[in-house]
Amino acid sequence: MKPKGKNENEVGLLEYLEDIIGTNKYVTPIDEAYKRLEALNEERASKYQRVKLIQKDKEGLEETKKEAEKHLSMEKEIIDKQSILIQIERLQADEKTQEAEKKAKAIEQKLDEHKTEMEQFSEEVKAIEESFSKEEKEYQKMAKALNKAKEKFTRFEREQIQLQEDEKHLKAQIKKLSTGLEKSEQQIEQKTKAIEESTQEKEACEQKVEDLAEPLAKAEKQLEIMFEGIKDETAPLHLRLEEEQKKLMPFQKEIDAAQAGLGLANNERNIFLSKSQAAEAKLAEANQDIERLRTTIGEREKRGKQLQKDQEQCREDLKEKIQELESLSGKDIELMQEIGLARSKIDELRNNLNESQTQNKVLQKLTALKKTLPGIYGRLGNLGTIENLAKYDIAISTACGRLDDIVVADTHTAQECVKYLRNNNLGRATFIILEKIQNQARQAEADFRAPANSERLYDLIKVKQPEVKLAFYFALKDTLVTDTIEMATKIAYGQRRYRVVTLTGNLIDISGTMSGGGNKPKRGGLAKSVQSDIDPAALNKELEKYNKIAGDKSLELHELREHHTRLELIIEQLQHKQEALRKEVPRIELDIKGLTQQLGEIEARIPKLKEECRLEKEDQNKLKKLEALVAEKEKILSKAKKAAESVVTEIANIENQIANAGGSKLKKQREKVQQISADIDTAAETATKLSVVIASAKVAIQKLQSGIERDKKKLAALQTDIEKKKKHREEITEVANDVLKDREELENSYNEKSEAMKSFRKEYEQKKKAYNQCRTTEVDLLNQFEDEKKKVEELQKRTYIYAAKLDKLSKKKLGLKIDDDDHVDVPAILNVKELEDYDPQALQAEIAVLRQEQSTLSPNINALKEWRTKHSEFLAKKEDLDKTTEERDAKRKEYDDLRKKRLDEFMAGFSTIRKKLSEMYKMITLDDGDADLEPNDSLDPFSEGISFRVRPPKKSWKYIYNLSGGEMTLSSLALVFALHTYKPTPIYIMDEIDAALDFKNVSIVANYIKERTKNAQFLIISLRNDMFEQADRLVGIYKTENCTKSITINPATFAMPIPQTENCTKSITINPATFAMPIPQTENCTKS
Repeated sequence: MKPKGKNENEVGLLEYLEDIIGTNKYVTPIDEAYKRLEALNEERASKYQRVKLIQKDKEGLEETKKEAEKHLSMEKEIIDKQSILIQIERLQADEKTQEAEKKAKAIEQKLDEHKTEMEQFSEEVKAIEESFSKEEKEYQKMAKALNKAKEKFTRFEREQIQLQEDEKHLKAQIKKLSTGLEKSEQQIEQKTKAIEESTQEKEACEQKVEDLAEPLAKAEKQLEIMFEGIKDETAPLHLRLEEEQKKLMPFQKEIDAAQAGLGLANNERNIFLSKSQAAEAKLAEANQDIERLRTTIGEREKRGKQLQKDQEQCREDLKEKIQELESLSGKDIELMQEIGLARSKIDELRNNLNESQTQNKVLQKLTALKKTLPGIYGRLGNLGTIENLAKYDIAISTACGRLDDIVVADTHTAQECVKYLRNNNLGRATFIILEKIQNQARQAEADFRAPANSERLYDLIKVKQPEVKLAFYFALKDTLVTDTIEMATKIAYGQRRYRVVTLTGNLIDISGTMSGGGNKPKRGGLAKSVQSDIDPAALNKELEKYNKIAGDKSLELHELREHHTRLELIIEQLQHKQEALRKEVPRIELDIKGLTQQLGEIEARIPKLKEECRLEKEDQNKLKKLEALVAEKEKILSKAKKAAESVVTEIANIENQIANAGGSKLKKQREKVQQISADIDTAAETATKLSVVIASAKVAIQKLQSGIERDKKKLAALQTDIEKKKKHREEITEVANDVLKDREELENSYNEKSEAMKSFRKEYEQKKKAYNQCRTTEVDLLNQFEDEKKKVEELQKRTYIYAAKLDKLSKKKLGLKIDDDDHVDVPAILNVKELEDYDPQALQAEIAVLRQEQSTLSPNINALKEWRTKHSEFLAKKEDLDKTTEERDAKRKEYDDLRKKRLDEFMAGFSTIRKKLSEMYKMITLDDGDADLEPNDSLDPFSEGISFRVRPPKKSWKYIYNLSGGEMTLSSLALVFALHTYKPTPIYIMDEIDAALDFKNVSIVANYIKERTKNAQFLIISLRNDMFEQADRLVGIYKTENCTKSITINPATFAMPIPQTENCTKSITINPATFAMPIPQTENCTKS
């Protein structure tokens, strides 16, 4: 075990002994007392340093305090003289107030008479305005109703136009169908007539063939007779002719058949082609209609675009004019406001001019002296400005009471100015002498850090002449400006006192007095721009400027109202034009829609017509077959003619020979036969062709009749539709007529109301104009009255101001009271006689002298207050230091007492244990050794701990940690026994303490425990016979069937010897109560 634990969680020999002795109960109180003592020492040192610093600061303020006290004495004298001056000024203001009140009363009487007249005029205007407002509402209501009626009629009109266009389109379709029907019927009639004519012609041809058959037979018979007459001569030729004719007969039959087939094929082909040709004619007609409709639609669209463009232009013009009208309405109000502002400015300038004539009289006269006295700079408020003056105007005007003072360069200039004012009886003025305030230049230019959320007014001021800026510091010092009264209070009454003004005019002085309130805070003290002086001529010029502005704006307002009337007329015309365009555009759109619909229908028919022109595939195949048949028949005919050509030529030659043989008579007869045969052939061929024509005409008639039936059905449907449209249009027309009638009635009423409103408005404007003129007169009178009233109020206000100034001076003088021990008298209030004894100029001069003397001082009232504060603080801090010292001394005594008590009690117990330890060790070692407990620090055993030193038998002294195991065990047991002797413990538990001991020392320890420790119970775990032979009880531990068991034995009752067997050690368990129970035994096993 170490002599002492390294930390509070580690236990050393010292802590172990203290726990036994019981002095560890003092450890925590001692530590706490030590910590508190250290804290008090630090606190006392800190407070001591503060006391020293305060004492040093107080000693440093002694000179400044004396100068401040002198300044306060002079300030009290100045306040008393200023009080007398203010009382004199108040007396003069009261006299002026009485004169102004008389003048104001006269104007008020005249104004009352005019007001009576105005009240009657006002009632008339008010009645007209009410009537006009009522009529205007009714007029607007009628306008809305008229617009609704127009919109309703427009809807009906559009629907009617749509129905008209639909009817027009249907009529066009009906007309087209009717024309088609007429053409079809005409074609049928023509075809029927053609059939009849062809039939008659065919019958005539057939009849002609029949009629020519007999002449032909006669002619042939005559020709045969004539041939018989020359038979002999022409017999060979006839034989050859017959032979050739026989040869020709097959060819002729073939030629006839080919010609008949070719004619039939040509007729069929022509009939087939007539269908496609008719379709091509319709297609060409449809294309012409498409071209015509597209041209018409293009013209309509062009017209529609132009109308839309006109409509858009009209809309934009109307919008522009309405916006211009609305802007004029706004300008009307603006101009009236500008006129009002100009008149207000005129009133303000008149008041300022009146005031400036009074206030600036002294300044003007002094300004005139600049030529002879160049040291005059001018009024302080005109020599500087602030950039954002609107924000700081009230603050600077309130905080700087010297803005009306005259700034001069030196004392000589000030004296000359005072002399000039006194000699000319011009009044009085206060002067700031730059020469006398130069001692404040260093303070003005020194680094200054304003508290948070505040600014120094002096830093905000901008001047043109740098030398005059010091005058502003003289007037303001370190006055701060802040936003709110809360922030001003926090800054002014802080650790360091400041003079603070708020943006709203609340002022807290260094003395602690606070001023503020009222509805009209002071403003206008500082110029908006740096100027040398105020020129009344400039005010007159500005007054003329605003009079001109008011006149110009009134003229502009009159022109604006005339322009307003013209715009209303233009807007009305544009609205009518827009209405006409609004009606025209839908008509064009509907027309384009109808034409587009027709164009679409025709274009939809084009593919069908083209399809009809192209023929169907079956028809094309049939046409190809017919073409092929015609070609084939022509080929056959050509082939047959070619084959018969030699025979025909031969027959012609033979017939010529025969004809020549018979002479001219035979030739004529033959020609006759040929002519008749040719006529018969021609008639037969014509009959055949007519048969084909008749058949074709019948087919065409059937097609035309089916087309007529189809067109008649379409025509009936179209007629039904047009009847419905017509009926619907008539219904809409009837309703639209009613709406139109209502609209016309509303338009008439609206027009009548509009005319009435124009005359009413004209009458109202005339009445209003007259009222305004009368009002202008009233305003002039009122302005005069207000001017006088303001003058009275200003004079009364001056009286109140003088009273407030007196009160302020009283408060200011009372504010000079530094603490409750100071005695300050309030300035006396004098009566009229007493005031007459005083000369204001002399008082002013005395005040100036005092001010001049004050300016040579550099007082710091704060230093005086600070000295007294420091003195009070010094006493308070010293008292606090004394209390802390007393508390520190008491805590030190408590700490020392606890340490002494701990040491005394510990050393008493330590000595006893030390003595017993030596005895115990000697007893164990049979007086052959020794042991001792030794503090490492004899003066403070608690600092370094306790060492355990042992001298084993026949050895030198050693520390316990340098001993062997057995020696260490004996030393430790000796300490335990010594502690037991000092402070017995009921129970001791020892685990194999005899392990490192020999039998002798085990026996000594066991006997000591048995004999000397009757007052405690020892529980010892041991394997040594010499130890447990001395035990009062033995507890055995054994294991059977994987289970630990125990048994307790009283060794004193043992009498039986334990039997032994070969190669096996056995034990028996005895019931101490009976000693008769047999002990179970097993081979190769030990039991207890």
